[in-house]
Amino acid sequence: MSKFNVQFADASEEVVVSVFAGPQDPNEYENQGEIEDEDPRYIAFISPQPDILALQSAKLLMLTQLAVEQKAALTNRIDTLNDAASLEMATPDEVSELPVRTDQLKQWKTYAVLLGRVAAQPTWPNDVAWPDQPAELIGAGMP
Repeated sequence: MSKFNVQFADASEEVVVSVFAGPQDPNEYENQGEIEDEDPRYIAFISPQPDILALQSAKLLMLTQLAVEQKAALTNRIDTLNDAASLEMATPDEVSELPVRTDQLKQWKTYAVLLGRVAAQPTWPNDVAWPDQPAELIGAGMP
């Protein structure tokens, strides 16, 4: 078992904020002490908890980007279907596809709006109520 010279956050000696190779000048570094490598305070210092805000922000960014991509793909497909209809070139399958794609676009727009409200939740970022994600599409050339 090894011992380490540490500096605590305050006189309570509950939180380690620095580790030293040896004792330091107490006038420069207050609240020093010596602890063992199995001490939970030392373990907490060398293994900090994950940054929940960073993790949740990254997830939110990823989901928002997915919503942007899905809305763009649907908008492009709907535009093509509308063009085919206005030019009287739409096949029966394209005519029946248009309301389906329009509904899917509405779902993705709703999802994007709800994602925009996630960070305003009072429990953000520790306990997030994520909105239900619509089904993902294959791509711009959707079936």
